[in-house]
Amino acid sequence: MPALPELGVGTIWLAGLDPWIEACEPLLDFLEIEPATMTLADGSRPAADDALRRLADDPRPIIAHSVSAPIGGTIAPDTGFEAVAAAADVVDAPWVSEHLSINRLRHADGSIHPTGFFLPPAQTPEAVEVAAANLRRLREITGRPVAFETGVNYLRPKPGEMSDGAFWRAVAEAADCYILCDLHNVWCNEVNGRDSLAQTIDELPLERICEVHLAGGRHHNGYLLDSHAGLVAPQLMAIAGRVIERLPALKAITFEMMPDTIPLCEIDEASYRAQFEHLQRLWARRGTAAGRAMCDVVTHVPGDTADAAAAPRHDAESWEAALAASFTHLPVDPHAAVDDPGIDLYRHLIWKMRSGTVINTHRLTYRLLALSEGLERANETLDDYQRGTPPALWIQDEAEGFSEYLRKAGADVPYLLDVMEYELASRQVALTGEPAEVRFGCDPAPLLGSLQRGERPTTPIPEPHVVLIEP
Repeated sequence: MPALPELGVGTIWLAGLDPWIEACEPLLDFLEIEPATMTLADGSRPAADDALRRLADDPRPIIAHSVSAPIGGTIAPDTGFEAVAAAADVVDAPWVSEHLSINRLRHADGSIHPTGFFLPPAQTPEAVEVAAANLRRLREITGRPVAFETGVNYLRPKPGEMSDGAFWRAVAEAADCYILCDLHNVWCNEVNGRDSLAQTIDELPLERICEVHLAGGRHHNGYLLDSHAGLVAPQLMAIAGRVIERLPALKAITFEMMPDTIPLCEIDEASYRAQFEHLQRLWARRGTAAGRAMCDVVTHVPGDTADAAAAPRHDAESWEAALAASFTHLPVDPHAAVDDPGIDLYRHLIWKMRSGTVINTHRLTYRLLALSEGLERANETLDDYQRGTPPALWIQDEAEGFSEYLRKAGADVPYLLDVMEYELASRQVALTGEPAEVRFGCDPAPLLGSLQRGERPTTPIPEPHVVLIEP
């Protein structure tokens, strides 16, 4: 594997975090970007993407961490690798990372649809080869060292499958690549009933771990979720110290947090800054206890159970078919689906993810609907849209899908479609840098102003207007 530079402590960059990042600038040695947040519906990166170019001017190194082209599935990403490569070239990323997950499935009618949320691959030798082949292709297309992220898995361990740590080790060795060890994911897996964090770390090839992710989470129906909500829990921070001391080749520690969780978790600048001061102390201890085990005895070795030979084992394609039967909008044999209580959680997370995308891209449209017909009716609209429309891979695709749904469904709320077209066009202008015109059936200024303030607008006087939206 090629040598990597030592970066230090950094954070994921997302729109909305700029003021917080600036406040902690002396403590941040690098930034990490998610190229999918800077792409068009087809996965291309527009030349006028000011945010990416502004970040490229930052003197600190920037890692490209993809969330759009996971390498765990048999359906290879179409344009995802190229989009990651393009963004990595702009910022000259020292390495590229991607998730060891599945985000597209082939359904019973042969159609291929995104899942709307990362799903876990089968932890079998066949799945190891699938992931390793995808990683080799990602490395070839980007021309850079690659790492995969250790994923969260809300399903119960299956008899005969490889343990989490053994599976990740096998993938890294087969692809001859690095590992991005997301300690919050591994901790979630332990809390939710999978392998212990100590066992998983002891099974990993520590010399391949180039980066550690840390984040906060929240609980839902008995599960600890990898929600990137708030600061790192003190218990996990203590565990992270023990792990980081053991990593001989660690190059980066990255903190992940969604901007919209800052007010919800009541985070202030002092606590945010203290987080990075603590991470800098952990960074100073990296590799100081290399060779020390997390636990004295590994309690579960893959294939070591008495019934492992007789246990059913999913190859990669049959496992993906079972997942497709669990989440499809098509009629299927219920016995073909995965039998696991975690499936209901994934369904909930898919709904939340898609709903969040729609609300974020149609904020004023959703607000007008909720103010006019009530929150329950607004959420019923989201339900109806998701039942009839498969998930989309790109944010802009989901935005356009919801817009098309509203056009076909019509609208009882006056000027709802006008506001929808305005928001869709505004996002397109921001992405492409090209101006656009939108027609309103009334004066848009008081209508949009009321919605911006969270107020139900008074019925405007019908009067055609054309609004020019410029970059």
